[in-house]
Amino acid sequence: MPTIRGASPHNVAVVFEGNVDELDRLKASNIPNSRYNKTVNGWTVRASYLNLQRVVKAWPNAMWDKEAGTLMAGAEANHLRRQALLKSKDVDFSELEGFPFKDPQPWDHQKTALLLGRDAD
Repeated sequence: MPTIRGASPHNVAVVFEGNVDELDRLKASNIPNSRYNKTVNGWTVRASYLNLQRVVKAWPNAMWDKEAGTLMAGAEANHLRRQALLKSKDVDFSELEGFPFKDPQPWDHQKTALLLGRDAD
């Protein structure tokens, strides 16, 4: 059973005590952009919402330290804000008429991103 620790402002470490069992090694190495760190005997993982959900799913009973819990809370808050923003915005591409795009036909997801991000800080 690993311990999840805050490794930096944007990463968590999935740390194992003693030998790492083969299944745990496979689970940890399959998390996107995870890197093994010899000094902590574990994997460093970017603290994105999806990565942290993968960690929770792989090790539901793992112990989380305070820093890792804070990173998880921040990732969940950002995810909820993003979902609320997507639900609150009605995407009307007519608002972009006359916008000087370099490419004459931007893709719909690019137009949506522009409309959603124009009011952001």
